[in-house]
Amino acid sequence: MALPIDVAAAQTEIYLEMYGTGIRHGKTLAVTAGGANIPVLYAGPAPGYAGEDQVNIGPLPSSLAGQGSINIILTADGVAANTVTVVIK
Repeated sequence: MALPIDVAAAQTEIYLEMYGTGIRHGKTLAVTAGGANIPVLYAGPAPGYAGEDQVNIGPLPSSLAGQGSINIILTADGVAANTVTVVIK
């Protein structure tokens, strides 16, 4: 089981890396985590992995603290990728 992500740690910003395929050519990317809009910092080829895409998001807002399991939803050009679930401490 994965460790919960602590978004309430003092003076710490939390960023996530996500991986998939078919993302790099999207013109409009959006991410929500627990219903909150999260900035997309990078979306493109994953270094060293042919055909795999990387998306860096964050920082996760401290308002997510204590929510437990939340869904992260990435959409590229209005099409949602598979939902990812993470646990927030």
